[in-house]
Amino acid sequence: MNSRILSLLGLSRRAGKVVLGFMPTQAAVAKNKVEMIIIARDLSAHTREKVERLSLRKNVPLFEVPDRLELSKALGCQNLAVIGITCKQMAEALKESFSSADR
Repeated sequence: MNSRILSLLGLSRRAGKVVLGFMPTQAAVAKNKVEMIIIARDLSAHTREKVERLSLRKNVPLFEVPDRLELSKALGCQNLAVIGITCKQMAEALKESFSSADR
């Protein structure tokens, strides 16, 4: 994961624009409060399937990071595999960063 993505995730957390964990993210998506979902690549297959279905059903973009360790470290948490970004501007900046990281 590149440093820009890590920085944006940390900034989102400090700004209170992140929902941490599967259940809180699921609840926030149900209330149409999540602009994007980010999951760790090492997420369990069962949870991954649930998140993917949720993303498709509610039309929320889904992005993936290499592993839960990096995601957790960027957000100052432990063992975090699913997050929701609630700020539209931050979600757009992250989408751009993910796109440029894929190039």
